Amino acid sequence: MLKLNLAYLFKVRGVKSAFGFLRKIGFTHYVAYSWSSERRKSLHIEHITKLCIALNCTPNDLLCWEDGKYPLAAGHPLQKLRSQHDKPFNIDLMKSFPLDKVDRLQKFLEEEMGTGSQDD
Repeated sequence: MLKLNLAYLFKVRGVKSAFGFLRKIGFTHYVAYSWSSERRKSLHIEHITKLCIALNCTPNDLLCWEDGKYPLAAGHPLQKLRSQHDKPFNIDLMKSFPLDKVDRLQKFLEEEMGTGSQDD
């Protein structure tokens, strides 16, 4: 079954308050509350657009597939949306990352993102 993947995206992007973030980017009080409390089960195209722009992601990142009510064949394209986030994202890991390795990590991230350091 398709499910919204917002909690994971908020954590990865460092969003402390899902409700506050959603209100800030223009969602109504009702929509922000229902998504932040994980009660809302649907998305409108305009909502997908706002979320993708604000979270710097694609529509596929907003959804994940979990087994349940609707079984999928092994090669079905929705299998690509199977949750890849079995291990929770640990943003706090960066707080204890060795300082002598920060430059290498930054270089790696810049290469992965196709950006270069402004200091080069």
